[in-house]
Amino acid sequence: MGILSTEGLRKTSTRQKQIVQENSFRLKTHGKLDVDLFCNVEIHPPNPFEEMERSDGENNTFVELSSTNIETTELKNLNFVSEANHNNDELYLTSSTDDTELCENVHCTIETPLKFDISVKVRGSCSISNTEGGTLNVKSFLDDTPLTLHNIKSGDIDVMTAGDVVSSKLLQGNASLQTQGMGCITGDRLQGQRFKVTSDAGNINIKTLYGTSSQFYSKQGSITIGNCHGDCDCYLKNGNLKIDSLDGSLTADVVSGNVEVQVTRHRNIDIQVLGKGDITLKLPEDIVSNVGISGSDVHIDKSLNYTPMNPAFPNTSLSEYIGVIGKSDGQTDNFITIRSKSGAINIEKQDWFSSLNLGKLEH
Repeated sequence: MGILSTEGLRKTSTRQKQIVQENSFRLKTHGKLDVDLFCNVEIHPPNPFEEMERSDGENNTFVELSSTNIETTELKNLNFVSEANHNNDELYLTSSTDDTELCENVHCTIETPLKFDISVKVRGSCSISNTEGGTLNVKSFLDDTPLTLHNIKSGDIDVMTAGDVVSSKLLQGNASLQTQGMGCITGDRLQGQRFKVTSDAGNINIKTLYGTSSQFYSKQGSITIGNCHGDCDCYLKNGNLKIDSLDGSLTADVVSGNVEVQVTRHRNIDIQVLGKGDITLKLPEDIVSNVGISGSDVHIDKSLNYTPMNPAFPNTSLSEYIGVIGKSDGQTDNFITIRSKSGAINIEKQDWFSSLNLGKLEH
């Protein structure tokens, strides 16, 4: 057990980093890190070369507590405690200090084994990078501090925060990402079987999504996905939905907002706008699909070779298009269903350059 205190404080200028305490542990390569702190937290594996220099290879976990502008007398009130269990496969970091003003200037850097499970509760900023544990659970309680994830591989990922979530490079695993208030969610590449991404009033922006089954929810924000692979469900109350390249199936329910989707390949597409908002669907030249379109203002590009069928229940107030788009010698199992009572529905053919998707290369 180690108590992080002011002993061994390295005196530097007020603006330079002051090391409050450094502790090291010899833990098993697989285990769990449990953090419950009021300060800013950074977690990543140790640099193997620095690890050898610091401990001759005996220790593999390091905890550093530092500050940039706290007086030495104040540091005595931090009361940070680090403790490893008797099996050396779990490390706990806690604090009995709830002084938010004091802790916002304190940083805790934790270098932990690569494949550790991680559980974090934090009242400051949180940064986690280059981990490959079985589980990652993060709860951040402040709305003005970001939560950043960089190059994460895990079996199950559960993130809940009042601020922004920023995922850079790769986020691999079955993940639930949730932010409250005005918090936004951005990601470079999400890859896994299941994703659930939720925001209140903030926007969601994902560059590349590879998911067997993905769900996106936003009450007052917009959702933008660059390259979308797999089955995806999107639910928006007031906001726009844009997908630059869809390869899979899509269900989109929008109360008020515009929808713009460019299709590369598809199985089933079902888009509905209940209130105000236009729908634009851009289809590849070689598409073959059953269609059912219902709206007050419908436009279908003539070059898409739409072949109508007689609707079973004609609607006098809305234009209905039930038939097949594309040239086919036989039947197709692909379906496109689009409904909008008040907005325009535009079914367009992609131009050749846009279909190459050169401007949106995957990361």
